[in-house]
Amino acid sequence: MLVQTVSSFLEGLRFFVTIEDVTWNPRPIRAGVPQRSCLSPCLYAVFTDDIPTLTGQLQDWEEDVVLALYADDNAYLASSRRAELAVAKIQRVLDLLPAWLDK
Repeated sequence: MLVQTVSSFLEGLRFFVTIEDVTWNPRPIRAGVPQRSCLSPCLYAVFTDDIPTLTGQLQDWEEDVVLALYADDNAYLASSRRAELAVAKIQRVLDLLPAWLDK
């Protein structure tokens, strides 16, 4: 029943673009959840709940990577005395994301 409810909620969503007085034809939304819906934050939380588990796959030198979550924004933060090391830590996390996105 829950799957049918969520499917019905997400089915047939469309968007359109208006610039000045010109509006383009509506197009289907293929990903994401509707904005300004009370159900959307819950769905977002369910679908992204396991993102933090990526940090469990990091090496010891990468432990300073933190995932900051706020509403529908996610950011990985890293600290290091050297900028190139912080960049390498973030890149390692970003390299793990495609496998998570494909699941």
